[in-house]
Amino acid sequence: MNETEVTNHRAQPKRLRIGINALGAISKDTGGQTYLANFIRTCVELQLPHEYFIFYSGPPEDIWGDLPNNFHKLIIPGTARSGVSKVFGEQFLLPLWIIGRRLDVFYFPGNFVSFLLGKPMVVAIRSLLDDYFPQAVPRSRRYYRKVFRWLTTRRAARILVPSALTAREVVRLLGVPSDKVTVVPHGVNHQVFANRPSTEAVTQQLQAMGVQRPYFLFVSALWPYKGAENFIAAVQQIRARTGRQDITGVMAGKGIAADAFLKQLQKQINDSGLQDAIHLVGNRPHNELAALYWGAEALVFPSYCESFGNPLVEAMAAGTPIIASNRHAVPDTVGPAGIIIDPDDGEQIVTAMHRLLTEPDLRAELIALGRQRSEQFKWPQSVQSALKVFEKAAALPAQG
Repeated sequence: MNETEVTNHRAQPKRLRIGINALGAISKDTGGQTYLANFIRTCVELQLPHEYFIFYSGPPEDIWGDLPNNFHKLIIPGTARSGVSKVFGEQFLLPLWIIGRRLDVFYFPGNFVSFLLGKPMVVAIRSLLDDYFPQAVPRSRRYYRKVFRWLTTRRAARILVPSALTAREVVRLLGVPSDKVTVVPHGVNHQVFANRPSTEAVTQQLQAMGVQRPYFLFVSALWPYKGAENFIAAVQQIRARTGRQDITGVMAGKGIAADAFLKQLQKQINDSGLQDAIHLVGNRPHNELAALYWGAEALVFPSYCESFGNPLVEAMAAGTPIIASNRHAVPDTVGPAGIIIDPDDGEQIVTAMHRLLTEPDLRAELIALGRQRSEQFKWPQSVQSALKVFEKAAALPAQG
């Protein structure tokens, strides 16, 4: 074997049989759906020699379509009906369904592992929401999450987190050794968000959604901690400050169990007389979401709690200026590519909006910085980093 052959031989990754937990109503979970869709799609594109076993809840939750022969999709029925059915499926049915499949490692991308699974497990902890906004989570669910998360960090062989701040939180709040935690940022689909078409084509896409420029954009699941009410107030104030009634706000996203909060937001819109100024366009496929970024004056992201913030990197890739909160992991994700504000300070938000309307040099600078920074967030690097962690975990004994 010559030197080149030796190098190539060493570069070949170990072939793994990888289980992936995708149980639950992922078709309705915007963040979880985006992550799983891009993770699996990237695994396909990398063409590595692994075999993947995707356990999901039924045809409505199949977000991948046809996959190569080394990808196996297995349905555990009845596990998307409710949160309880999902937990039951993960904790009791999943360990039975893997019998005989000779898996080397199992990946849980949604915060919790299966405690009866006798395999090395990797878990992605993507949220510690109930430690910061306990009021956003019902008491019974909050208790279950705290207990399950503590047990998860003891049973998992390795833990993935999307930001350095989340890594520090996992170590500090959960008492996890730092060498068990690996930071693997999410990626962004540059092919979708960075390939901006002509202005005319963007205008046509926006008109098809009933959207007209100029507008500021809010992209998020509609949970109280996301700051949607602050965005609505800021749109009202920027219209008053500039005297421009043509400025509107577009809100894209909904999320699971958001109906009650959506009613609150609708009341705020009506009470403020903004029925014609705030457009709730709901969840949108990524090609339509990209057009919303391309046409916006800025993404306004006044969230109080984020472990990463997918809309931030989508906006960067799309060339959309960003106004983002100074809370949690948001500044880490944005870096120098946005205007950082206090989400509780409406004057700061409106001033940032006004600057992006009136300072073209600032706007151009943020667009350039955002596009440059978005190059740090690519799915191939993210998935390859995760797969290296899987390989290390597979060499460890299952945690008892």
